[in-house]
Amino acid sequence: LTNGVSPESRDIGFSGYGLADVSRKGELLLSIAGGTMPIGGSDLYRVPMNGGDPTRAERNAMSGALHPDGASHAIARSVDGANILEFPAGRERNRTTGWISDLSFSPDGAALAFIEHPFRHDDRGFVQTLDLASGKLNRLGPDWSNAAGLAWRPDAREIWLSATRDNSPNSIWSLSRSS
Repeated sequence: LTNGVSPESRDIGFSGYGLADVSRKGELLLSIAGGTMPIGGSDLYRVPMNGGDPTRAERNAMSGALHPDGASHAIARSVDGANILEFPAGRERNRTTGWISDLSFSPDGAALAFIEHPFRHDDRGFVQTLDLASGKLNRLGPDWSNAAGLAWRPDAREIWLSATRDNSPNSIWSLSRSS
C-alpha cells in the first residue's frame, strides 16, 4: 500500500493472495487457490484495503470484479466443466466450455467487459461486453492468439487490452465499444 504523501510502501499482509480488483471505496477482491492450474477456480475474498480479516465472497472463481456501487460483484465461476459469467453472483449471463477471464466493470457500472477463451488452458480469446440493463452481449474486435488483461478508459468509450494476434509479445490495444 502506498500514498501520494510518502514514497514508501507497506505490506498489507495478504501473502499468498492474488489481486482480482480494487473498489473505489478501498475494498480489495482477492483470490487464493491451491496448486498451479486452478481449473476448478479459486476462492474470492473481500477485505478493506487498510487490512482486516478477508471474508470469503465466492468459491470456484476464475475471475471476479467489484461493481462501482461497492455492494455487488461479478464472477466467472467454474461449474461442471463450464465457465459461467454471473452478475450479480448467482444470475447467469454467459456460459462457455472454455474459460472467462479479466472481468472489468465500466466506470459508470452499466457494462461489464471480459475475455472469453474458447478452449481450456489456451490464452486465445476475444473481448465481449455485457450491457447490464438489456443483458445483451457484444463482441469487440478480432480473435487474439493471446489475450490477458483489460481495462476501461475512464470515459468508457474504449477498452484497453493486452494482447497479440500472432504470438509476438503482447501489446496494448484499444477497442472501441462500437467495434
